[in-house]
Amino acid sequence: MNSEIIFPSCQLKPFINYYWIVELNNPYIDISYSQRIVPNGMTELFFHFGDKLISCKENIKTTHPAISISGQTTSFFDVFQTGKTGFISILFKPHSVKLFFDLSPVEISNEIIDLNLIIKNEAKIILEKIEEIKDNSIRIQIIENFLIKQYKEKNTYNFNRLSNCFKSIHITKGNIKISDLAKITCLSDKQFYRVFLEYTGISPKEFIKIIRVQNALAQLQQNKQKDLFQMAISCGYYDQSHFIKDFKILTGFTPKEYLESQNIYPDYF
Repeated sequence: MNSEIIFPSCQLKPFINYYWIVELNNPYIDISYSQRIVPNGMTELFFHFGDKLISCKENIKTTHPAISISGQTTSFFDVFQTGKTGFISILFKPHSVKLFFDLSPVEISNEIIDLNLIIKNEAKIILEKIEEIKDNSIRIQIIENFLIKQYKEKNTYNFNRLSNCFKSIHITKGNIKISDLAKITCLSDKQFYRVFLEYTGISPKEFIKIIRVQNALAQLQQNKQKDLFQMAISCGYYDQSHFIKDFKILTGFTPKEYLESQNIYPDYF
């Protein structure tokens, strides 16, 4: 497997966390193997080339479109490879996708949308170009030119307000009160909830839960023997049972089960 992370240009840095490029060239790959995908607090634009990916959620299997956009997720699912495959994933900051596409983050939460339904010809042309070109830096340049063209400056007022809020969530790793976040954005609690939902597609409470579990995954990656009670406290929980409950809702496993069965990928941190 070839994997590379590339960070965005200065122009797109306020809106995109990173680009993730993966190519799996092993013709003998075990297609029964699945990768558990857990909520990471980001919206994802996905250009896929090669054999299809199949996701399975609650025993329902879905074939991924070649070009798709995935909204915020609040539960886990599994992804299966069907052979040789590759993809470029654009991971947007939690509240920025609204600035690039005419869609509602609320309507695409927990959904995988075929981008051809939103942008027909251009998306297909971009996929064809990045399939032909093997230089990842040129591939990213093509995608960035497309995104810069898509950028909609009219939606930036509340985006800028929320940016300070997300900086605080990141610094505290989700260990912050929603009322304090509302104060940072100079909005009432009710207004803050509405704007947050409008730009991310999920509620502040759901997002903070995701970030706390992402923090737990990062801690488990660094120290697989870490005490669960101490981890729960450091992630903003008052007791271990509530921490394990949220962890299992978002990953499908208890922390112990997750360590035994999964590779750990804390995408957000």
